[in-house]
Amino acid sequence: MAQPQMDVFLAQMGTTDTRKKLSLGTDIINYLGNPDNTIECDDIGHFIDSTVPWLTNSNFKTVSRLIPHIVKLLSDPTATVRDCAFNTLVECYKHYGDRLRIDLTKKYNLPAARVPPLMTRFDEVRDTGLMMTTASAAGMEG
Repeated sequence: MAQPQMDVFLAQMGTTDTRKKLSLGTDIINYLGNPDNTIECDDIGHFIDSTVPWLTNSNFKTVSRLIPHIVKLLSDPTATVRDCAFNTLVECYKHYGDRLRIDLTKKYNLPAARVPPLMTRFDEVRDTGLMMTTASAAGMEG
């Protein structure tokens, strides 16, 4: 059986070549944008956890294009996927700060039940000093 495409993407995230990263970002976005494609992989949690550090390494344009897909996963029927999407947004917040909060409330249709816990978690991250230096120095482009 062929290796799931998400696992192929995960293996390619280790590259340090910026052009390859941007190309990979486009490939991932195009793949996730097609509803016929599956997000099946050996460990979706590992894929999502690996995406945040990968994005913060010179891929600011890419992150703003991935956010809609992550937001969509907040409504996934599988609780594990919803939790991973929630945690991914929290990790993104650590890196991008209130710009992400503003974008989420203005640009995206978050599930109403997820907004209060997500904003509360953002506040906890900010108040406990878990923010990265990139949260104030860099924003999301989009």
